[in-house]
Amino acid sequence: MKTCDTILDWTHYLKDEELRDYTGQLYRRNKECVAWFEKYGIPHCDVSNDRNRVLRQLERDVLAKAAERQHDD
Repeated sequence: MKTCDTILDWTHYLKDEELRDYTGQLYRRNKECVAWFEKYGIPHCDVSNDRNRVLRQLERDVLAKAAERQHDD
């Protein structure tokens, strides 16, 4: 969980043992959320491996979609 952490992340200052206690609960909740998002067609993205890359791509996608809509109007 701490691989991509910065000092601004809530996990940064927690001990590994504390984080281990959260892992099972977070994993189950995440699986439930993903299933719900897919059921209702809500877009979502996985930021667990390379958060900054994924967020930059998401920003590019949103800007491209906004430009496309502006062009269509």
